[in-house]
Amino acid sequence: MNICFAVSDVDWALSKDVFSIVGTLVSLIGVGAAIYFGSQGLSAWKKQLRGSTDHNLAMEMLVCLYKFRDSISASREPVFLANSLNFGGALISMESQIQNYAVFADALKARHALALSAKASLEAAAMSCEAAWGDVVISHLSRLQQLYSELEAGVKTMLIQKNPQAGEDFKSFYAGMYGGDESIVFNTSEQASAEFTDSFCQALSNLESLLKSKLSK
Repeated sequence: MNICFAVSDVDWALSKDVFSIVGTLVSLIGVGAAIYFGSQGLSAWKKQLRGSTDHNLAMEMLVCLYKFRDSISASREPVFLANSLNFGGALISMESQIQNYAVFADALKARHALALSAKASLEAAAMSCEAAWGDVVISHLSRLQQLYSELEAGVKTMLIQKNPQAGEDFKSFYAGMYGGDESIVFNTSEQASAEFTDSFCQALSNLESLLKSKLSK
């Protein structure tokens, strides 16, 4: 009887050890599985969050890009009142020339004030994209900024050259300082204007394609 009790005691002790080991293994496996699936879920969540962030950034900048495109297009539309373009000639008084120039200059400045505002919004949106993606957007945006600077110089040169109150020395000095091409101010069939339009559209298309690629990720 004592022997039986002894054997039973030993078996029970062993069983407890075995169950303890098995329980520990099961716990470790459970912890490992939880860590693995948790990391997979976190990775998927991060990927989803990144995709959502990229989408929002790209969409915001695309909207700003289209507003900038439309503002530039409107600023280069060659439509003004006929009298506002009459800045000189023997048949019109200096007073009328000044008045007509004022109408023209105010309208042109107003157009480009809207374009400048749209450009500022685009650049602000680009800063958020740069923080997320590096300089890939900035390298594309810089071409549009360069073209805008050329257009701005052309506008300043035109406003100086068309001013009936400005002397020739004054015109020559500022035209040389700005170095702008008047022929690109309006969208016409002239070669320089057409080339500017093509360059602007190409730069805009390149940036648009980059931003749209972020929408699909």
